[in-house]
This record gives sequence, C-alpha cells and structure tokens, in this order.
Amino acid sequence: MPLTQEEIDRIHEEERVRAEARAIYSKKPSPKIEKEIKNSFGIGPQDFFVLTLIVISWFVGFILKSGGIGVGLFFILCFYFFPALTAFGKRKENSRAIFIFNLLLGWTIIGWVISLTWASTKD
Repeated sequence: MPLTQEEIDRIHEEERVRAEARAIYSKKPSPKIEKEIKNSFGIGPQDFFVLTLIVISWFVGFILKSGGIGVGLFFILCFYFFPALTAFGKRKENSRAIFIFNLLLGWTIIGWVISLTWASTKD
C-alpha cells in the first residue's frame, strides 16, 4: 500500500528533527558555533589552556618571589601537557579524556608516551 503525502511529510519532518537533535547533541560543535565561540571570547580551547598554564606559572613565581622559577615552571608544564595541547590543537573529540589521562599518568614515561600517541592519532 503506497504512503500518503501526509505520511511522507511526517517521515521527512521526523528525519529533520532527528538530524537537528544529532547536530545539537553531537560532541563536536558545528564550525559556525565554534567560530562564534572563538569570536566571542577571542581564544580557542588550546589558547585558554596555555593561558591557564601562564597564569599558574606566574602565580607560583609571584608567591616564591622569583620570576625565573615561574618561567621554568611554565616550560615544564608545557612539556608535561604537550599531549593535551596537541589534542586540543587538533580538536579531537576525546581531548578531555586525553587531558585527564595526561594529568593522572603523564608523570610516568609510559603514560606520557601513550597520551602523546593517543593525541597524535586520527579520530
């Protein structure tokens, strides 16, 4: 039995609603939304992460009254979180998981290498 025009329209409407829901609830924002977020704040997630490292390093250097320690700490943190920075820079879907893994197990050499490998692979 062929479908009526009303049934066809209803099916198309359901497909459109599902497509919109997938777009809204997907893990990666659409390029348009991502651009609006970047334009509204002026920085992306990787820039925000590096800015956070700078603030932490400055704060530690200020507390210890030594700018050299703050600069050294910044470079150490950048090296330690290099896999997370790579994941954020490549806009990987699981960049948060890579960050958490890097945060918790990056102090072991094998954990750091695994997180860097994970960040370097394709999604």
